[in-house]
Amino acid sequence: MLTILAELMHKYKKSLNQQQSGHSKAANKSSTSTNNNNLTAEKQITAKSSSTFEEILLSFRLTENFQRALKLDKSDSFLGVIAGLRTIICLWVTVFHVYYYSLFALTNTALVFAKLEQFILQPVIQACFYVDIFFVISALLHVSNFLANAKQLQLIRNGNFLQNFVLFCKIVFYRYLRLTPVMIITLLLSDMLNDFLNMYSPFYLGPHSGIYCKTNWWYNLLYIHNILDMENICCSWTWYLACEMQFYILFTVLLFIHAKNAKAAKIAFAVLTLGFVAIAWLCNYRNGITFQIDVIHSTLSQLYVKSWVRCVPYIVGVAFGWLMHYYRHHHHHRRRHRHHQQNQQYWQRQQQQQQQQQQEQLQYEHRLQKQLQQQEQQQQQVQVQQLEHHAQYSGVESTTVDLRVSVWRAVFWLFLATIYVFTNFMSYWRSTPSWLVAIIMSFGKLLFAICIGGVILLCAFGHGGYFDALLSARPFLFMNKFCFSVYMVAPVIVFASFGLRSEATNFTEVGSGMDFLAIILLSMAGAFLLVLLVELPMQRIANILLRPKSVHQRVDKSVNSS
Repeated sequence: MLTILAELMHKYKKSLNQQQSGHSKAANKSSTSTNNNNLTAEKQITAKSSSTFEEILLSFRLTENFQRALKLDKSDSFLGVIAGLRTIICLWVTVFHVYYYSLFALTNTALVFAKLEQFILQPVIQACFYVDIFFVISALLHVSNFLANAKQLQLIRNGNFLQNFVLFCKIVFYRYLRLTPVMIITLLLSDMLNDFLNMYSPFYLGPHSGIYCKTNWWYNLLYIHNILDMENICCSWTWYLACEMQFYILFTVLLFIHAKNAKAAKIAFAVLTLGFVAIAWLCNYRNGITFQIDVIHSTLSQLYVKSWVRCVPYIVGVAFGWLMHYYRHHHHHRRRHRHHQQNQQYWQRQQQQQQQQQQEQLQYEHRLQKQLQQQEQQQQQVQVQQLEHHAQYSGVESTTVDLRVSVWRAVFWLFLATIYVFTNFMSYWRSTPSWLVAIIMSFGKLLFAICIGGVILLCAFGHGGYFDALLSARPFLFMNKFCFSVYMVAPVIVFASFGLRSEATNFTEVGSGMDFLAIILLSMAGAFLLVLLVELPMQRIANILLRPKSVHQRVDKSVNSS
């Protein structure tokens, strides 16, 4: 409905602009058309006063959003490696969701758990571990974008507590406005599907199915539903959004403190890092965490969805976001400043030498002409030798530096490959003691997040090589736009595809693979519709509602002056 109204508004506005342009041409030709000028001025005022409403309505224009969704051009500040990482992890998590949310419709659930304990299927389980990459990426982008906004930082430094509180509320509201519409649609779809399956499906979904939203839906709208047990969460896979929103608010406060007092913010960040790592280890150890699948499943409510256990990767992302900002804005500025000073000193010395030579030539031109020529020849030879020696030394030095960088880069990628293999198959050793698993789930996640942040920084600084080129490919850039909607809608499609069958499904590896491909295609189609009809319009509406007041003031001034 809104898309139809948006198209009608666009056509009306286009015709109105044509009429106004015709009136303005006629008014310019005639010198006695003051009444017409007043009429056009009134029309302009009316158009200006309703411009915000028109822009909000035009945000739902389907053709324009379709073009935006298909655009693949990226800005210089966008990191292609993030698109690849986000897409791969989204598909990886979807594979796990196909296994997890289809258990209610399987005849051989025990076989599924037995299969997942096999060595070759360990990466499916580790999607629970690799979801931390989402936190690293989100924190890195949040901090780097926040610190790159110089105008906003200046407003925070110059503003008082009330002004900064209002600005903080605007930032959080912008985030809320971008996430919540898709959340609401997911809740509605889940609730309707739950009722439909209980009415017409041979499978009964109770209040602990994961899509039961009759009582606890309001927790989701406040983004506090991760305080509930996993079985009581409406759309249980949305626990990630609750953690992410809580981390976003917490570290936005820390960024405001950093703008006011950087030293105090760094101390608070260090305390938070040590505190959350210690809390994560203590929670994992007290709950007796192991790599056994039944133990992992039984501790989902205590460990998997709690923000105080999942905060470590987000903290690392915050640190790497600050490092990226520091390198881009401070390191480059210092290098340019040094280079500029060295150039100035060099040219000053050259000018001084030239002035001295000119004075010597003027004073001794007649008497020591031959001697000066010999001295100049000697000086030129010495300079040539010095330049050759300097070129050889700098070449050797640059090659040694490049060699050191390449060696360290190779060591890092080898270490990263080792971490990747270990994290994919670590749960195979189910007899690992609880204290060691607790260390892996706290300090190990800290190290893992540092590796992911290091990969992003290497690619951002041009050292990613083929890895960066692969993850920055056009398919990843395209699918990156739909990852959020795919993550939200895929479990609903899993429930629908398995629950609408006439009988229970017998699990096989080939069958689950075919189910995964079909669910991915359906999820991409549903996500594309969500992006067109919800995500892109709400992003544009958020930009309109939260744009600076100066824009409105300029419009009002222009209308009044006309």
